[in-house]
Amino acid sequence: MKLGKNIYDQRWHSVSSEISSLKSRTLLVVAVFLSIFSSMIFSGVVSALEQDEASANVYWANQPYFQGSNATASIYFHNNSTGQLTIYYVGFHFDWMAKDAFIGFDLSGNPVNVTANGSHTFNPMLIRIPANVSVGSHNYFIGMDGYQGASYPYENFEWDSQYFSLEVLDSSMSTFNTLKVQVNNKISDAINATYKSPEAQSLLSQAQQERTDAFALAEAEQWTEALSKLQLASDHLDEAQAKEAAFEEMGIPQNLLLLIIGAAVVVVVVILLIVFTLRKNRGKPKVETKITAKSDKIGEDIVARLENLKGLFDKNLITKEEYEKRKNEILAQV
Repeated sequence: MKLGKNIYDQRWHSVSSEISSLKSRTLLVVAVFLSIFSSMIFSGVVSALEQDEASANVYWANQPYFQGSNATASIYFHNNSTGQLTIYYVGFHFDWMAKDAFIGFDLSGNPVNVTANGSHTFNPMLIRIPANVSVGSHNYFIGMDGYQGASYPYENFEWDSQYFSLEVLDSSMSTFNTLKVQVNNKISDAINATYKSPEAQSLLSQAQQERTDAFALAEAEQWTEALSKLQLASDHLDEAQAKEAAFEEMGIPQNLLLLIIGAAVVVVVVILLIVFTLRKNRGKPKVETKITAKSDKIGEDIVARLENLKGLFDKNLITKEEYEKRKNEILAQV
């Protein structure tokens, strides 16, 4: 270092020219030793932090995770060693990544200090799960880089956690769950609407059956087939809504026509009843009482009684048979 050279030159000019060669060799050995020591101080030595000298846990948010989805994870780190750890890089390595690839935070601009037996929770990390990753369990571990010690000389370290596992689910399952909510809401709305169109009612029934079949396939984890059935149910419900709307548009003139036809039928029935009643009254046989010349000899009381009797008959107060019988009785008295 420049400062070290300056000090060395001052010392060199203060020494007498009579110094023995032995003294010169001793100073040379001391200078070499100091150079080696200085080099050791100012150059970091990379070592591995023993796995049991630290521990970590991972907290995943909003599980489960599907192919092609975003995952969010936070790392809780605990320093089990007796010295301070300064961390300038932390991240994850998943088994679907290339060797030595990591995803995480570069903290070199603002390192995190974790005291001996202390802990730290890192900010959540956003992790993209590839759409083409296989369905099932995947291994991963946490990697950290940093240095040990609270003051110089620092000792750089690298630390890897134990393996963890993350379950990745079929992306069709995620799509199915989203569509399931939509179909359930559509069916509820259709039932509450009380469709009047026969076509709409039929399509609603078909959609309910398709949904039942889709749920059965989902139970068997046949997600592709289940999703297809559920999509078919959704299409039936959309078509049913359109059929009902068209039916309602045509329903106003149809109802008006039915009212007109109904009123016309009532009028016709009333007219027929009137005609029938008139014809019935007109069809009654007229009773003619022939009064012959002999009636001149019938007393006024007999004539009055016959007229009275005829009046009763005309008013339908007595039957024809009774009228004839009583008339004959009166005439028999002549």
